[in-house]
Amino acid sequence: MNPDAWKDFINGLFVNADGSRKSAVISLTLEVGDGKLTLPPVEVTHTDTLQQVFIKVNKLLAQSANAEAQPKEDRTDVNIGDRVKAVNVEHIKHGKTEYIVYRMSDDSFQVVKMNGEVVTPKTIVYNTVVKKYREQFQLE
Repeated sequence: MNPDAWKDFINGLFVNADGSRKSAVISLTLEVGDGKLTLPPVEVTHTDTLQQVFIKVNKLLAQSANAEAQPKEDRTDVNIGDRVKAVNVEHIKHGKTEYIVYRMSDDSFQVVKMNGEVVTPKTIVYNTVVKKYREQFQLE
């Protein structure tokens, strides 16, 4: 792929028509010699490293394994459209630590360290990182 085609491909994955950033759902297949590993589709952002993609795949596989191990519930009471989803994902740096901030469809936030550790809501670090996010994107 030439550099211009590569740039257009990446922009198609991570940039909306209006220029705003978006997440992309990708699936990877790794081949080494005779071995082949196909990873399930996972949502990534433009700044995710390959290590972060593997962490997300690991969590996705762990969730799938837990869901298969638990008895199935009748979930007819839950409307799929009512589920809270991430609408924006950004990296925010606080001190020497970088955090991934997920702004959810219900205007709440989830803050995760780069190693996958979830920051507890309403703590000083959580509040500071969310405040920086709000300032960066001029949210009230």
